[in-house]
Amino acid sequence: MIKLRRGMRSREFQTPAGLLHLAPLADRAELEAGLGAPIAREDSGKPYLIGDRRHISIAHTREWFALLVGSGPCGVDIEWSGRDAARVAARVAAEDEIRLAGEVYGANPQLAVWCAKEAAFKAAAMRRDVDFRRDIRIISPRNRTLLLQVEAQAVEVVFLEVDELLLAVAKVYSRPI
Repeated sequence: MIKLRRGMRSREFQTPAGLLHLAPLADRAELEAGLGAPIAREDSGKPYLIGDRRHISIAHTREWFALLVGSGPCGVDIEWSGRDAARVAARVAAEDEIRLAGEVYGANPQLAVWCAKEAAFKAAAMRRDVDFRRDIRIISPRNRTLLLQVEAQAVEVVFLEVDELLLAVAKVYSRPI
């Protein structure tokens, strides 16, 4: 559990992938310090906790910081819900994937595609030269979740809306697709 100072404007959410902490970007250092273990990065850029078995994922926007702490591989992405993501979605997804994402997050399907694929990429600890369009595929929608195939791995992405933010939280399943 992360210890937060009194009055810190952080929020916590329990998700299928782990405990999600959301805080103003200015509080990032304090939030990271509350983990009880220093953060390092693998050669791929993926963060991990030194001497700790918990998995982490980090994301931020201009003003907000998201930290996901789980017992298994996990990933998080955060974006302003009104962001125009049409160009990035066209680059990383096929039209059928955008349609499927729209069934889960109709307010901005292009943004949902980008957030889902970014969170899945982080959860699956993929190589840097991955082709998001070819290697990360949206398979099916279900309620507020999308099922993705990341190479041979199954990744579930859950969406949360907090104020004007869209968060995508990804969990890798041990069973391959």
